[in-house]
Amino acid sequence: MYGHLPAEVIQQTVREFFSRFQDCYEDGLREDLTLSGRVSVSFVITRDGSVASVKDGGSSMPSPKVVGCLVDKFKQLRFPEPGGGIVTVVYPIMFSQGRDTTREGDCVVDVKSEERMIVQTRTCPKFALMVTLLKTDEGVSEAFALGHLMGFESGASATRAQSVVAGKTTWTSTIAAGSGKPFRKLSIVEYKPNWGLLVSCQDERAADSSKQCDDEIVNATEQPMRSRKP
Repeated sequence: MYGHLPAEVIQQTVREFFSRFQDCYEDGLREDLTLSGRVSVSFVITRDGSVASVKDGGSSMPSPKVVGCLVDKFKQLRFPEPGGGIVTVVYPIMFSQGRDTTREGDCVVDVKSEERMIVQTRTCPKFALMVTLLKTDEGVSEAFALGHLMGFESGASATRAQSVVAGKTTWTSTIAAGSGKPFRKLSIVEYKPNWGLLVSCQDERAADSSKQCDDEIVNATEQPMRSRKP
C-alpha cells in the first residue's frame, strides 16, 4: 500500500545530509575540475522510515563514480515514518560550480566555471590577478605555452623566460610598465596531466618587476583555486 510523506519533510531530511552528498561531488572534482550535472536518485521510503530500492533515477552527471557515491549515501538516510504505507521518491540534486562572487577586504573575487575551463579573478585597488585552469587534450608543451604568451603580449615589448616554479617547468612573459600602461606578467605551467594553469597579474604600482606578482604566481601554482579542493 502506498503511503504519504510531505515533500517538505523529505526535502528537509535530504538537506540535513547534504554535506555528505557534497563530499561525493568534491571527490569527482579532483578528477574533472569542470564537473557538473544532475544526480537523480530513485528510492523507496519504507513503513519504518528506512530507505530501500535505491538506484540511479536518470542522472545527467557524467561521472558514474559521483552518481554511485550519492546512491550509496541515500541508503543511509532515515525519514519520519510515512502515513499509510511506503513512499516512492525520485530526488534530483544539481551540482555545478557556476559563478560565485565574494569580497576579500578591498578586493573582489570572482570564480566562474565553463566547459573545460575555470577562471578565478581577484581585483584589488591597483592590482589584479587572474588564474585560469584550462583543459588541454594535448598537454602543456612549449608550443602550447608560446601560443598563449603571444596572445598575452599582443605586440608589446616583453621579456620571456623559462624557469622552475614550485617544482614545475614554467613559461613566463613580463611586460614592463610604460606609456601609461601597467606592469603585467603571465605564467604558464602544467597543473596536472591535461590541465594547463595560466596565471596573469597586473600591478599598477610596479615598473620593471613586482614581488607581489611573483609571490601570487607561486601561490597559485601550488593551489590554483583558493575555495576549491582540486
